[in-house]
Amino acid sequence: MGPESCAGDQQMSLIRGALIGFVSSILSLGLLLLSYPWSETDPDEVLIKLASYICIAGVIGLIVGTVVGCLLIYSRSDAILQGILAGVITVGVLFIVTLLLGPYGFEIPGTRVRWYFFAEWNFLMFFFYVAIPISFVSSIMVWWMVNRKQKKG
Repeated sequence: MGPESCAGDQQMSLIRGALIGFVSSILSLGLLLLSYPWSETDPDEVLIKLASYICIAGVIGLIVGTVVGCLLIYSRSDAILQGILAGVITVGVLFIVTLLLGPYGFEIPGTRVRWYFFAEWNFLMFFFYVAIPISFVSSIMVWWMVNRKQKKG
């Protein structure tokens, strides 16, 4: 097993992480639309609302992809342990993001992410209806990918 094989494994791990991040982004957009239904909006604010939904889904996908990519590269443990670790780290990071955008009042410029998803007690709804299911799904996807990889090699 030479250096070329190791670099190839790292590249595949990053590609898998990006794929899981993309899938998580799409799933989180669906969960956001289910949890925070698109209601009547002022026609001037439709683009801002759309940007807010896409932005927060992209942030979730980026977080999940980064966590999964790093775990797939650096962790050499069992498939079930990597899946659990991915879920725990993802839910932890999303909880910190939820706190920053919710009670601490940070806002992503050019959007109304805080207004739509994190105002008052909505940050708890975001955490329980979006962050936890996405963490669970990423955990299952990591377990599945690592399990397939371990069975092949």
